[in-house]
This record gives sequence, structure tokens and C-alpha cells, in this order.
Amino acid sequence: MGFLDVGDNIEIKQGNEFSYTTSGTFAHHVPKDVEQDLGVQAARLFSQKTEKPLSVAINVEKNIPSGAGMGGGSSDAATILIGLNQWFGTELSEEDLCTMGLELGSELPVCLRQRLTLVSGRGEAVVDSSEERTHPMLIIWPNIFCSTSKMFSKFKPATNHVGNDLTETASSIYPEIKQCLSIMKAQYGVQDVQMNGSGSSCFAIFDDFEKAEMAQKIILNQKPTWWVRVARPYSRPKS
Repeated sequence: MGFLDVGDNIEIKQGNEFSYTTSGTFAHHVPKDVEQDLGVQAARLFSQKTEKPLSVAINVEKNIPSGAGMGGGSSDAATILIGLNQWFGTELSEEDLCTMGLELGSELPVCLRQRLTLVSGRGEAVVDSSEERTHPMLIIWPNIFCSTSKMFSKFKPATNHVGNDLTETASSIYPEIKQCLSIMKAQYGVQDVQMNGSGSSCFAIFDDFEKAEMAQKIILNQKPTWWVRVARPYSRPKS
């Protein structure tokens, strides 16, 4: 699992009591019941484990879609744990935070590391990857939501398949994903195309930044309702 320089922004400020607000393009994607939001659950878990009162105001600016297989909710929750650790000066180690985060979800440990990582088990076995990725990428969300439970209920292992094992199942349920992959493969300078997680977003790796930008313009011209962004690999220094 890897990370990109496109994502949500999180602000933590002093408050008389705990508050959690959302803003940005995809603010409407968060649960209506704020207590169901993974970011709120992360803040409350941190307070419970450290016995620190939640006298903070947190705002999440949602710049990427939720439910698109991009790990945005898990990454937000992980960043809130990192931010509160810094805010309160609790000096919990990365390993401590990963153990805490695993109580919230399988993706939290890798999202707390925020660097290219080999992940196994249910998310608890994380090892730094020896690879280094620098090529620009194009991320596309075809404006549909994938039901993860529906995906796995219909999942059939693919034969002789290299890449995301869920792609075939997702494409059969949501034809927009198949169309998205097809359009991305047709772009000039593309090296590889895959679906993110359980969908519905996909990514393409390009030779250089200019070709990725050119593909972004072409695809947005064809599909103006799709969310299309050029991004670069991001790696947080090991703490």
C-alpha cells in the first residue's frame, strides 16, 4: 500500500469542548451521525487510552471522495491520532499508535505509517517496502460508490490474474469501473492501470507529469462528472 500527495486536510484547534466538523468538496460524504465517523472514533479512542480530555475542535476538509477504495476515512483517522499525539505531547511511538489504531480498523496501522508498506494478516503485519516510487499517477473516481459487502458476497477468485483480485468482480457489478479502466489504458504514456482497493476509484501510472496532466484534461473533457486528479507518491519520514 502506498500514499499520494492528494488528500484531505485536518485542522486541530483548542476548544472548550470536543467538536468535529467537516468542510470541502466531499463534506456530504461523511456519515450524518457524526459519531459513526471514523475520525470521531479515533479522537474518542485516543482520549480513552491516554486519559486526556478532548478539549479540541477538529475540522476535516474532505477533498477526496469517501467509499471509493482510497482509504480516505482510515487515513483521516490515523492523521487525527498522530495530530492528537503531537497536540497533547503524549509521545506515543508509531508502534503504540498502530496498536491503538488497529482497534478502529485494519487499514489504520499502514495509514499511521504513511509510507510505501507491505501489508499482510488483517493489517497488523506491516513492513517497509524496499521499492521507491516516483512516477506521477492519475487518480479517477467515476462518481459511483462501491458496496464492499456486496463486492465480497459476489467475489470469485480470478485465474492467472496479476493485480487487484477484486477488479473482475467490481467491473461486473459496476460497468463504470470497467469503462474507467479502459479509458485510462488508452492514454498516451500510461505504464499501468489498476483499481484502488474494493473500488470504485482507479489509478494509472505515467511516464512523466506532463503526460499525466494531458490525460487528465482528455478524460475530464470526455467525463466532466468524474473526479480526476494528478498526484505524486508521498512518503512520511519514519519517526
